[in-house]
Amino acid sequence: MISITLAITLSIILAIIGYFLMVHFIIDSYPAGDVAYSRVNNLLTFYNQPHNDDIFTIGSSYVAEGIDAYIVEKALLNQYHINRSVYNLANGGDTILNRVGETDYVVAAKPKLVLIGLSYRDFDNTSTILQDHVLLPYHSKQINLTEFSTFFNTAQMSQITQSNQEFAMYRFIEKRKLSFISCYMFARNILLSNYKGNEVRYPNQHITNFKDPWFITSNYTEEEKKDLAHKLLGSNASLFDGNRNPVPEDMSPPKIALTYMIKNFQQNNIQVIIINMPINPMNSETINESSRKNLLKYLNSTGVSWYDFERLYPSEYFSDMHHLNAKGRANLSLKVAAIIADKSDRWI
Repeated sequence: MISITLAITLSIILAIIGYFLMVHFIIDSYPAGDVAYSRVNNLLTFYNQPHNDDIFTIGSSYVAEGIDAYIVEKALLNQYHINRSVYNLANGGDTILNRVGETDYVVAAKPKLVLIGLSYRDFDNTSTILQDHVLLPYHSKQINLTEFSTFFNTAQMSQITQSNQEFAMYRFIEKRKLSFISCYMFARNILLSNYKGNEVRYPNQHITNFKDPWFITSNYTEEEKKDLAHKLLGSNASLFDGNRNPVPEDMSPPKIALTYMIKNFQQNNIQVIIINMPINPMNSETINESSRKNLLKYLNSTGVSWYDFERLYPSEYFSDMHHLNAKGRANLSLKVAAIIADKSDRWI
């Protein structure tokens, strides 16, 4: 009996030691396997640097792949004689509820203007913050949480108010989800040193300068897009914005959170511009009119300048069902520069 108990105890101890070693030597050493956390961690460091009068663009992968900071910067300087640094701070899969925790960081960085790119998915009431990279801002510095209970539920408030020690333990345990991808990266980069991948969608996110554009390395053909659209519509897949929870008419948590962000930016003399981002027409067709009406009604109520680019481009400007390709990105970036220049009389 004693030998069985001892064997079980030793097995547990060895498993814990093995997990710790894997976390330390593999998972933490290959941030590409933990890109979201690494990018947010670097983003918080970025906010601590001086950014007086800079321009930030924030949003999901729609913004990350849809706006080229270099093109915007160059157009502002050469066409409008405005010398400003532009940074693309977007995160793949981001939502308003995910981003609201960074409000105090943005204010402290003192940019001159924040451009918020969004779409219907940002107002999905199923948005969750219960992810370690989203919780990170709440544990990196003291944040005023006075109004957060107006858009976060009890479980979410419990997560963002947990102690740093609890978060560290939560983070350590959650890393188990990265075991496969991190071991894959380890094997690819160390054991298979000659591997040449062509699937990298967001190269070097964890060491980004927040200027280099993200991109999809290969585009769907128009026939492939149509075939994909047919399959998705047939299965009612949630990959289509129109098949997500509809944008409600009332002041839902995402709307309250965005209103909170806008108010805080404006109170600190940060100009705000909102763009309803372009989406593939095949995707746009799935948006129900009540959602479209409710979104536009809300944006009108914010009192900030906003632009409806949802149906601006044909499918040829998109790499897939959601994201702009190089041609679309270049075109939209020039429009963004023109919008910023048009509003520059307020702050130049």
